[in-house]
Amino acid sequence: MMESFAYRLASVFSDMVSWRRYLHQNPELSFQEEKTAAWISARLRDWGVPFRNHVAGHGVFAEVNGFAAGPTVVLRADMDALPIQDAKQCAYASKVSGVMHACGHAVG
Repeated sequence: MMESFAYRLASVFSDMVSWRRYLHQNPELSFQEEKTAAWISARLRDWGVPFRNHVAGHGVFAEVNGFAAGPTVVLRADMDALPIQDAKQCAYASKVSGVMHACGHAVG
């Protein structure tokens, strides 16, 4: 089972990198995440995952059901960026002047 998961994860790795780069290159400030929410909604739609958008503004809620009964796992992710100039010189640097996703993994 773990090999199957690792194989599936490896098969979408390049997509995951491009998604991360897109999101970091196109940050939106809090309560202005309209394009980000639309992008996330489009990915969920592409994957056939039921979702609700416009939750408390630009929030997106999706429910992914497993194949067996058992505990529920809830994931939450912030979408908003900060009003900070991104000084990084890398592939995922912000393209929006004065706005960046200042995530801990975005240093370097």
